Amino acid sequence: MTTTTTTMGPTVYGCRGADGQIHPPGSTYGSSCHPCQCANEPTLSGTTWVYTQWCLHIDCGCPRCVDYVFSPDQCCPTCPNGDNCDAMGTVIPGGMDVQVYGTTCRCAYYGFFLAPVVPVQSAIQSLQQLCRLL
Repeated sequence: MTTTTTTMGPTVYGCRGADGQIHPPGSTYGSSCHPCQCANEPTLSGTTWVYTQWCLHIDCGCPRCVDYVFSPDQCCPTCPNGDNCDAMGTVIPGGMDVQVYGTTCRCAYYGFFLAPVVPVQSAIQSLQQLCRLL
């Protein structure tokens, strides 16, 4: 969150937004990705009365799909086809197993990530072999 102050002049009351416009006390302005609010009451800063504005920057994080879209009315991308992954150029649904060069992989609900599916017994044998080498 960022906080900025705007000095209250003889005829201008409110907060100056990034667009250069003065916004009245108590108003909300900005975009859905960068909303701001101007304080209702001025505060005394030294010998000057100022209005404080609070602005947020929305952090979307990574989308959980490879075919995400940006909508003009939303800040963050959305996944209209649900969670999915990319397997050699093919979009597969989240949780589904696929064969990639003879290895079974699973779309682990995190977009591009494909995790190899290893049977429990094979994993135990691999761990035992590794331990013998140490």
